[in-house]
Amino acid sequence: MLNVIAEIDQALRRVGGDRALDLATIQADHALVDDLGFKSIDLARIIAILRIRLNADPFARLVPITEVRTVGDLRAAYEACLAGNLPSPPADNAGQSRARARLDARQRRGQAGPASIVPTGDA
Repeated sequence: MLNVIAEIDQALRRVGGDRALDLATIQADHALVDDLGFKSIDLARIIAILRIRLNADPFARLVPITEVRTVGDLRAAYEACLAGNLPSPPADNAGQSRARARLDARQRRGQAGPASIVPTGDA
């Protein structure tokens, strides 16, 4: 069984090490930005690493990433997701589904997109 806390701490240390942050101790009440020194791009990298390592994305639908302020918040989000309380990431075609949704939204607003340049046979 995966040790969620260890995986999260490892991801924090990996990204923090790239920025030479001092992460000798990581505690649940440490603020990711204010105490540990992470920036928003660092948090995005941490989330990407954890999505791969844990095959989970608690931020897909129910937990806004903006509510995650501390290490404890991050741990709780992943523990809840892995316990089945939150949705897992969509299947492999997730990127295609999001791209399709954006394209559909642009077309509804009348903006050009790839579908607007597809030949119709009326040339």
